[in-house]
Amino acid sequence: CDISSLKKATTGAAVIPTQLIVDMRETLEIDTVITAYGLSETCGLVTMCRQGDAADTIAQTSGRAIPEVEVAIVGADGNPVPAGESGEIVVRGFNVMESYFNNAEATADTIDGSGWLHTGDIGSLDEDGLFYFRCRMAERIRVRGEMVSGFEVEEGALSHQGIEDAAAIGVPAALGEEDIRLFVTLKPGAGLTEEDIRAHCRSVMAKFMVPAIVTILEEMPRTVTGKPEKGKLAALSV
Repeated sequence: CDISSLKKATTGAAVIPTQLIVDMRETLEIDTVITAYGLSETCGLVTMCRQGDAADTIAQTSGRAIPEVEVAIVGADGNPVPAGESGEIVVRGFNVMESYFNNAEATADTIDGSGWLHTGDIGSLDEDGLFYFRCRMAERIRVRGEMVSGFEVEEGALSHQGIEDAAAIGVPAALGEEDIRLFVTLKPGAGLTEEDIRAHCRSVMAKFMVPAIVTILEEMPRTVTGKPEKGKLAALSV
């Protein structure tokens, strides 16, 4: 189809391959490609890349806070964490909702006394104020008392040149804990085994983050927005 009139595009928060940004600019000839992060409670926008940002910045980050909006990353104690460390994303500014309709209790649980909206998402900020979305708190996996971000497991797996795509989920284990199950697709000719992938994971991540189960797929199920469809992957684990 003819997309020559398409001149601006926005990707949504999650990390994507840098080459995709390059291809959108050079092959599809889209003038402006950015990544942004937001949620309904913030009128849809919190951070965004800027026109002219490098392809790596657009692919790996969600840019910087928009004007008159503050973004912070806090730990379990509610205090800000150092630059580069992950924690809950909180937002304060003109775009934050006043309340949930007819639900004062949910509003109080979401917006604290200082006006910070607690998003329930995990992210980090670097020293330059660039924002990195990691995952939703509900998607973390409880492994032997540790809360593991599936994103970090996926990122470690994808550092192997033979892995095309990766998605990590939690599957039930003993005593209310979970095991990590990693689904991957391979690049043509990679020829990796499940144990090869586990060995790679052991070399690049903490022991408690290494997947207990690795499954190699021919094709990764995806949502309409192109993200791995973890609901379908969970169904494969039942």
